Amino acid sequence: MSVTLKLVKKIVRTRFENLPSKTIKTTKKCVLDTLGAMIAGTSALGCSTVVNLVKEWGGKHESTIMIYGVKAPAHHVALANAMMARARDIDDVNTLASVHVSATTVPVGLCMAEKEKASGKDLILAIALGADLLSRMALANKIPPGISGMNATWQCGTFAAAATAGKILDLDDDQMLNALGIAYSQVAGNSQAMVEGALTVRLQQGLSAKSGILAAEFAQKGITGAKEALEGKFGYYNVYQRGEYDPSKLTEKLDKEFKGDFVSFKKYPCCMHTHAAIDAILKLAREKKIQPEDIQEITVYVNEQAYYFTCYPLERKRTPQSIVDAQFSLPYVVATAIVKGDVFINDFSEESINDPKVLEVASKVKPRIFLDERKAKGKEISPSTVKIKTMNGKVLSKSVKFFKGHYRNPLSTSEIIKKFEKCVLYSIKPLSKENIKKIVRTIMELEKIGDVTELIELVT
Repeated sequence: MSVTLKLVKKIVRTRFENLPSKTIKTTKKCVLDTLGAMIAGTSALGCSTVVNLVKEWGGKHESTIMIYGVKAPAHHVALANAMMARARDIDDVNTLASVHVSATTVPVGLCMAEKEKASGKDLILAIALGADLLSRMALANKIPPGISGMNATWQCGTFAAAATAGKILDLDDDQMLNALGIAYSQVAGNSQAMVEGALTVRLQQGLSAKSGILAAEFAQKGITGAKEALEGKFGYYNVYQRGEYDPSKLTEKLDKEFKGDFVSFKKYPCCMHTHAAIDAILKLAREKKIQPEDIQEITVYVNEQAYYFTCYPLERKRTPQSIVDAQFSLPYVVATAIVKGDVFINDFSEESINDPKVLEVASKVKPRIFLDERKAKGKEISPSTVKIKTMNGKVLSKSVKFFKGHYRNPLSTSEIIKKFEKCVLYSIKPLSKENIKKIVRTIMELEKIGDVTELIELVT
């Protein structure tokens, strides 16, 4: 039996009753966290443009764009909702594989669950299975996206979107196999936009979600796709990864483990490769009472892919030219942490990224790749060591391996709820306190809902 078929059988045959309690709990946290990111993204640059395009395209009223209330075909709604989920860069990441997960699977799950009037259990199951596939596929890649430029978030995300949508459509083995093959025919996504600070960083999230839904719907209607989409001669791993992958990662503990359980949640709305450095700099500043004017220089050590994602080209990263630049700038976020004592959504505006105090400190940040080759070549989200040289010549150092939010140093459910409450303040339309409480309560009891439309209505 091929690896692809083994994965398909897990997706098709797993029932809600087979999910471990940990997976159910984690998935509900992912739904709440991603919904908060999505709501905050409604006011982010570029998102209203896509919403207006979806309005212009029109079509059957199948699903709803969050907050805006626009109804349209599910694949167009997923394009907008997934873009919004990624726009603030505050969505979760599988730290072992350096891949965004729920910004694809949750919007797709919500769109399809609304379209099909699926239950909360159906939604949880579909999202958990999509997250598992996305994580397994990304874990199998030997060359991380920060080095290869083949960005697994969007490439593997297209397959995961097809699996999530296909599960809600109740596809059988053959249909699901075709759905993955059709998804492969649409796979795209690269890391160049991160280097240039382009809005396609967030748009690509929507494109992968849209493509996955189309794949599942085509398969349901009998369109066929490649059966060996993953390991065939011209399958994903041999074409996009040049054969540099570990097939054992695709089926490791396949019947026992859901890899989406290992997602990490963000405290800060920026590339997760910077989070260990932010935690380290904040700890140093608080412990040693360091002020911006005390600093002569800041040396920050990260792994190789973190360097190319967030420090290259250095002068552009020290003086971000766009909000996306700033989201992927280690010098900017480290300087922001020092100057403002925290890093959150309000620090990523046109005004904030031109703050002279922040830019002055950013000019003193010297990113370095770890000298230890094992650390430097690491595939995981980067740990960090920060060294501050003060004006009097003293050197202060702090290392962080598992930043707050990492699955080994997790945010609690109550902390995720507080984060959600902060995120919704950035909604393009205000939500009442009562409605916010209802949304949280509904998601925390998601498995009890008979029709997910009940949740959608609270957010529109």
